[in-house]
Amino acid sequence: MERSYGILPFVVEEVEGEGQVTPRAGLVTVAEAARAMGLPAVVEQAVAVKQRDRGYSDWEMLESFALLIAGGGECVDDLTVLKADRGFVRLVGHDIPSPSGGKKGRKPDRYLGIRITPRQRELFADGSEVKYFAVVTNDFERDGLELIHWQRQKAGTIEHTNDILKNDLAAGVLPCERFGANAAWFRLNVLVYNLLSVLRRTALPKELERARPKRLRFLVFALAATVLSHARQTIARLVGAFDDIVVRLSSVRRRLWQQGAVWDATPLCPDTS
Repeated sequence: MERSYGILPFVVEEVEGEGQVTPRAGLVTVAEAARAMGLPAVVEQAVAVKQRDRGYSDWEMLESFALLIAGGGECVDDLTVLKADRGFVRLVGHDIPSPSGGKKGRKPDRYLGIRITPRQRELFADGSEVKYFAVVTNDFERDGLELIHWQRQKAGTIEHTNDILKNDLAAGVLPCERFGANAAWFRLNVLVYNLLSVLRRTALPKELERARPKRLRFLVFALAATVLSHARQTIARLVGAFDDIVVRLSSVRRRLWQQGAVWDATPLCPDTS
């Protein structure tokens, strides 16, 4: 145990072991929203990154990253913060991978190159005769020109989403120099963006329907709870004055549980075989 003193009149004790308190009790609603939608089964069916049976499953890896990004983490190394919160790990139901375990490979994407040759190249300030652009996709079925037209149709309305991805989530900080790994990181951020959108629209109060992730962290995710075990159950006990707060964790979890029955009737990845 390590004790430290500071300016304010209290002592900090850092004790190794299984924690009984977590400051992230509300963050479990992101995991519950994903599981209620049936995402674990979709990931295990559609993702084939894991090469061996031991260690973390593909879903456990993806969920850990999703919780990291939703909780405010900006890089893979921030997994150590979640992993050290043993109370939160108990609520999630599986351990959080270490940063070294989270840096896994992924299959390559399809790259579409665009070359533009200006007709009046002398009018451009940089003097470039030829400009090159690229579109990266996992769609190997559609024609390349059709994909480029589809991608450009998103101009304008996507800017608000990009702002949230880069400034409220972690898409503005790339994890490494490898293009494929950076593309996977960006996709994880998009997945978290969609998860938070589902959470806002199905389980949170009306006044939070357009709340940004920063607001959700303050009101929902950063709830302190004592983690207990009783009668073979794990219990998260929140203590406080709840009459005037905007969000009750119990209400959010109840709405997600009710909505899960609706999602079960309409699977995200139906069997087409």
